[in-house]
Amino acid sequence: MTGVAGPVTVVEVCADRVRVRQHLPSNGKQSRRGGGIRGGVTGFTKASRSRFHEVARSLVGLVYEIVLTYADDVRPQDGAEVRGHWDKMRRHLKDTQGLGGIVMREYQPGRGVPHLHIYVNAMPDMAKVRRAWHRITGSSDPAHLEHGAFGKPIGNLAAAINYMGKKADKVAPPGFAGGGRYWAVFGLVQRRTAEAHGGPRERFAPLVRVLRRMEQQARERAGRGPLPSPGHDRQRGFTCWHIKEALTRTDHSGKPPLDRLLSLFGLAPPAPLP
Repeated sequence: MTGVAGPVTVVEVCADRVRVRQHLPSNGKQSRRGGGIRGGVTGFTKASRSRFHEVARSLVGLVYEIVLTYADDVRPQDGAEVRGHWDKMRRHLKDTQGLGGIVMREYQPGRGVPHLHIYVNAMPDMAKVRRAWHRITGSSDPAHLEHGAFGKPIGNLAAAINYMGKKADKVAPPGFAGGGRYWAVFGLVQRRTAEAHGGPRERFAPLVRVLRRMEQQARERAGRGPLPSPGHDRQRGFTCWHIKEALTRTDHSGKPPLDRLLSLFGLAPPAPLP
């Protein structure tokens, strides 16, 4: 945040959560977060899973699921080959069919062969998808032309995102090299932007205490464990999963509770964000 030298608090209202982030000054030292050369992807980490859920829930209009599988005569054992196949398929979906969405790589239980789950923002021409995927993979199995790609409309999007983001089936089999990123957004797809309020930490401290207490009480009612400790990272904070609706639902006053809390603590209108 520009114009603030000390610790900064940012309260973000996302699609499915309210997130409190604490930014501490670096004291002239390089922070480990958000800088330097990114290392190789070693697995579907907790951070990647959290970021996936945040991004996937912000995408607008995902209505159809496509699953791409490999035939027995084409069993990639290298991530570069899978990425090459996906890059060609992505261009088909985006340029030929005008689709956008999100893709996740998994490994089939038992077979250990990668497959791709894709959620897109319009109904695809599945006949064209099947022909394109069969051609891209180079399979000689005629059954793959019919069954290598299949799909269905997405009924419950929240449940579908939870399924795509599950921990299971994300571990590469022995010998599979260079997997790379597990998920990515592609094409033209709208995203909901988070409403953000931020400023000096001391000004936001009373609000943060109220939000933490509300979330903790909601977690206890739901039988969940306590909020994790803020810890000692350079970017501390916590996420309110259980009170987002209560904070943003407009009542008889015409203002959602979060706006009233911001006004109560002298934080409205929100401080400018970069």
